[in-house]
Amino acid sequence: MVKQTGQNKRCIHCSSERTAVMSKWRYVFFMSTLPVIMAVFLGWWMSSFFFIFIPAVIVLNSILASKKPPVIMCMDCRKETGRAARSA
Repeated sequence: MVKQTGQNKRCIHCSSERTAVMSKWRYVFFMSTLPVIMAVFLGWWMSSFFFIFIPAVIVLNSILASKKPPVIMCMDCRKETGRAARSA
């Protein structure tokens, strides 16, 4: 995670300025790894049709990651906010 700069630089839970944001490419990597591995496996095992899904998964995840920060984490209270944060 990288240091957060810009408009959302305070934690909404404790108002701390020590926050970190997951980078766009880290989000794309983590969200694309399992679907790409499954597409390669299914393409090799069943049909080469599944290889079509590899670029689609990567492009879709990069578009989603560029819209807004996926995860914002406070370094003081360790609470996560954002689109991909776990619901409590």
